[in-house]
Amino acid sequence: MQSVQSHRKDEHVFLAEKFFQEHATAGFGDVRFIRPALPELAVDDVDIRQNIAGQQWQWPVLINAMTGGSPATGKINAELGTIAARTGLAVASAVNPF
Repeated sequence: MQSVQSHRKDEHVFLAEKFFQEHATAGFGDVRFIRPALPELAVDDVDIRQNIAGQQWQWPVLINAMTGGSPATGKINAELGTIAARTGLAVASAVNPF
């Protein structure tokens, strides 16, 4: 028998899949930058790598794993971990016994 929390995680995944749009936007196409925002900097001089808790990350982005999930969401977390390792992204730790 699955816990209520695990069932809710499965529902979240179901809804994300149901409403997935391959060409969705987050509104960033409407954002315009006034150039030059920082004329004294060259793009090649900017380093976005992060050093957190002794770990060096290539990107200032974190994949947040789901906790308290089901066997299905545990598999998704494992896949997110693989993607993070291959791309240099940080991933939040989630303990999932499944």
